[in-house]
Amino acid sequence: MIKLFGYFAIIIFIIGGCSKKTYSTLPDNTLNKIDTIFVKKNELLSESERKKLASIVEVEPKEITNEKLYALINDWLNVPYLYGGIDKNGIDCSAITQEVFNKIYDIDLPRTSNQMFWSKGISRFKKKRFLKEGDLVFFRIDKEKTISHVGIYLQNNKFFSSSVSAGVQIADLNSPYWAARYIASGRPRANVIKN
Repeated sequence: MIKLFGYFAIIIFIIGGCSKKTYSTLPDNTLNKIDTIFVKKNELLSESERKKLASIVEVEPKEITNEKLYALINDWLNVPYLYGGIDKNGIDCSAITQEVFNKIYDIDLPRTSNQMFWSKGISRFKKKRFLKEGDLVFFRIDKEKTISHVGIYLQNNKFFSSSVSAGVQIADLNSPYWAARYIASGRPRANVIKN
């Protein structure tokens, strides 16, 4: 009888195990339902928002992979520029850069573009070919300052910033205006990331 009960328990365990729904989190933050081919993404962008941003950056929609970053960008697009501004009534280039780095990368940056550039927490480099998503891009617009504008590199030579002429926007790093004013890029060192 005990032996029969043991076999019965094993059969129930096997049958129950076959129908159990198992989930795991994949590296790209998708939820994978292992017992079927169904994969559900934690989407922060609608399909139309993804297409709009991909069009601005001039990439395929599938290349918009950092949804958290692009959702924040989408939320701030077209907010007017305001020197010293820190909210949606108006914001300047360094404040929007601080907002992105704090919310997306959990990094606190200095308040001004010039302070960011000279910060010991930033590793600076000149060549654009080394740029990666999330790098800082620095410009000299005001001839009296070494650095007077900052943005965040996205991809395909596009960067995100707040400019006097257009407010919060995605711009082209290689456009004649920005290319003539580009000074260098920077990447936060590992030791500036909050724990």
